[in-house]
Amino acid sequence: PPAGAGDAGGGRVVSAIQRVSVVDSLAGALRAQILDGALDAGVPLREVELAQRYEVSRHTLRAALRQLAAEGIVALEAHRGARVARLGPRELVGLWELRTALEVESARLALERHGGRLPPEVHRAAERLSSACARPRPTWKSISDLHAGLHGAIVDASDSDRLRAA
Repeated sequence: PPAGAGDAGGGRVVSAIQRVSVVDSLAGALRAQILDGALDAGVPLREVELAQRYEVSRHTLRAALRQLAAEGIVALEAHRGARVARLGPRELVGLWELRTALEVESARLALERHGGRLPPEVHRAAERLSSACARPRPTWKSISDLHAGLHGAIVDASDSDRLRAA
């Protein structure tokens, strides 16, 4: 059976479903708004307003904001609340250094584990990004999504669960 599949009894094979908590779902929605530019750097994230908009408790919202703070996307300030993080040159360089280290190792492992060639999915992801960049006035979101897809394909090709989790 494929990875993630199992016998449910009676000989039926079913795929595992991914369970997402309300906190994870809310963090994902807020992350998407921030990364898509709908919420600018420095914008306050008001608890009452967001809890009402997403129809969640303030406790759930705070947990999602803590998750995003751990990712560096949100800044939490004591007695002042949360705001979209501002990334200065030092933070951006640090993120670039970390991403570079992870991706170089991912590419090295991918080449080692695939006979010295990157798998076709990596090449397809690179082609999709290249085609989108060649279009007149592509959207930031489309380029960002395709760029993330290329990097994800490189990490997936490493066949390393640890690198995927990073």
